[in-house]
Amino acid sequence: MSTGTTLRVGNLMTADPVVVDQDAPIADAEMLLRSYRISGLPVVEDGTLIGVISQTDILNARSSELIGSNWNRVRVRHLM
Repeated sequence: MSTGTTLRVGNLMTADPVVVDQDAPIADAEMLLRSYRISGLPVVEDGTLIGVISQTDILNARSSELIGSNWNRVRVRHLM
């Protein structure tokens, strides 16, 4: 069904997105995803977008025995 309206990415984008720094603990990213009920976070370095981390990335990492056992030392940059 077409309403005659063109949908553009800009119509769906957030002007001030929730982001996470690449050096943040992965637990911080996990908390942001849960708190804001979002499935992915842009990862930034000095305000510049350098990647994305998703709930799936975190779930997969948590299921790894090696990564999960070192969770407190894992940074966002390790998983994005």
